[in-house]
Amino acid sequence: MELDFGAIIDGLNRKPGNDVFRIVRRNGAMIETVPSIGAENILRTLFGDVEIVDAIVPLLKNLSLVYRNPFQHQMFTQMMRFKILTNVVKDQSQIDRFFEHNKQELHIRRMPLFWLQWHMAKCAKGELVVAEKYLEQGYKEAKEYERRTGRKFDRRQLDYRRAKFLMLRARQAGRAGADLFRDFKEACELTEKVLRQDDPQHYPFETLQEIEQAFENVRHNLAEVHVSLIQEWIGRLGNYAEKRLNMLPDGFQKEKAQEVLAVLASRKSVKLSPAAESEYPVRT
Repeated sequence: MELDFGAIIDGLNRKPGNDVFRIVRRNGAMIETVPSIGAENILRTLFGDVEIVDAIVPLLKNLSLVYRNPFQHQMFTQMMRFKILTNVVKDQSQIDRFFEHNKQELHIRRMPLFWLQWHMAKCAKGELVVAEKYLEQGYKEAKEYERRTGRKFDRRQLDYRRAKFLMLRARQAGRAGADLFRDFKEACELTEKVLRQDDPQHYPFETLQEIEQAFENVRHNLAEVHVSLIQEWIGRLGNYAEKRLNMLPDGFQKEKAQEVLAVLASRKSVKLSPAAESEYPVRT
């Protein structure tokens, strides 16, 4: 940034002559807003979608080219997220422009996170073929990262997004028979894999709920033998998720997971069968 926004805010706040009420203020090195108003409301109310994208794209480009301290890197990755973008940008053409511009930067293009976010944007548009392609590119970039750096890439975000995508496609693409069965099998494998990792958070719990909901919606497109197997797998995952609940920190994470388990406990799909314990391998 070429402008000292902190100095600008200080100057604006001095003009009224008091500090009784300020929408935007500086607290040391941090710029704050009144919580009841919030940055999202300010952006939605005062700025157009084109202006927001025009501001974020060069900021991401500049941050991608420098060494980032932990705070800067957090800001960098958060501004790249589709869900955060869509809180303030609704025009689909501007969302597409956001990703197309970011793709031009090599450092961003090499990030699995970038392709994961673009995948989510395409899922929201219902472009499932392209969405799957972009998610596959995320896995390729993760593999390429490992080749370049010699370090293991944490694929859990890619894995639970893959499981969620399979269930979205199961509900929307009219898949049936063996293809649909394989989708459920892979989704269950990926969800268990994420649940078994350290610090599972609430995301795999939510994915488990989506698997169960998708199963209830499309089970009529499956052979009866496949229905029984999938029901057992969901039951096994539900029981294992309960055991992993204590791994989550108190507060938001655990509360979200508990909400999911409460819903699943009332559904018939989570009844465990003894045969379910070894029905499918966990991928590594």
